[in-house]
Amino acid sequence: MATKSSEEAQLDIATRFAALVEAGNEGGDAIVVLPVTAQPLAAAIAASGRDGDEPLGAFPGREVVTVRDLGEVAQLAGCEPAYMPVLVAALSAMLAEDFPSELLLKSARGYFPYVVINGPIRGALGINCRPNVFGPGFRANATIGRALHLALMRFGGAEPDRSTMGNAYKFACVVGEDEEHSPWPPLSTAFGFAAGEDIVTVMVGLHTQVLSHQLSREPEHLLRTYAEELSTVSQFDPLDIELAEGRHAPKAVLALASDHRGYFADAGWDRARMQTFLQGVTRRPAGDIRAAGHRTDPRLADRSDDAEVPVFESASDFLILSAGSGGGRAMTGSVAFAAARRSEGAATPAPAAIAADL
Repeated sequence: MATKSSEEAQLDIATRFAALVEAGNEGGDAIVVLPVTAQPLAAAIAASGRDGDEPLGAFPGREVVTVRDLGEVAQLAGCEPAYMPVLVAALSAMLAEDFPSELLLKSARGYFPYVVINGPIRGALGINCRPNVFGPGFRANATIGRALHLALMRFGGAEPDRSTMGNAYKFACVVGEDEEHSPWPPLSTAFGFAAGEDIVTVMVGLHTQVLSHQLSREPEHLLRTYAEELSTVSQFDPLDIELAEGRHAPKAVLALASDHRGYFADAGWDRARMQTFLQGVTRRPAGDIRAAGHRTDPRLADRSDDAEVPVFESASDFLILSAGSGGGRAMTGSVAFAAARRSEGAATPAPAAIAADL
């Protein structure tokens, strides 16, 4: 049998690569997708700990999604089979009746799945929790997020051109909490789970904002800086209520890097005290809100222009987690909804431990 020349072999590779690019363009995110093959698919289903035909639910007006369907999307996105327990938990949360998936599927705003992972599974899968935690360079974070975005498109009918401005976090926003270096219990405990459980929290993200504060170690100074970012008049813009059907519950999310959280710990501030302080200062005068044209918000009713209007309803609406390395920084943002699910399945340990002090 004649062997192919090096040039012919390279041409074959280029042809196959072009086909994968085209597949990514058709009903995908315009990035190369990996082919779905039998052995990796079987491995993904096995890692989920479920039968391939088990239904996970359905987006409104769409067909039921099975574990096998999700396994195929995981392969397209470049996931390892071991990521399936996290994907099953995340997609199950998004398919639940009380989850406002319409915001992710139909809104013209830039909503995105904002995912936080807690528990030992972070180390088993190599989930990044510290440096560049919201950025690229970590396969588990990147491909799990990508798989969820592809699932929204493939199973929910989300269209790339529906959003007016879009959002880069639509590609992926998956964060591991840095539990090993955190002065507080994991974020998952705010949803009723015990510390040490493998939990996936899925939120409908609105926006995120990196901020720096390297001039003070005083908790009040840092918290007022966070509150300033969370108190813009745009927070009073309607959240596509007609799509969420009243199910949204806006919350603030604050991911604190290692040095900021260390300052709070050194000063003896726990999460509850931080939340109470933030609730007291994350406000905006009613006159500022009206001056920006936001006059229909019910929170403005019967308030004088100098009356301060709270952005969030209660102290528990401030979700605080530990993520990122040093540098005097934090990431603030708001979400329209948050839900958590237990991740169950068989994850294969990764060679690198997340507890390394980077």
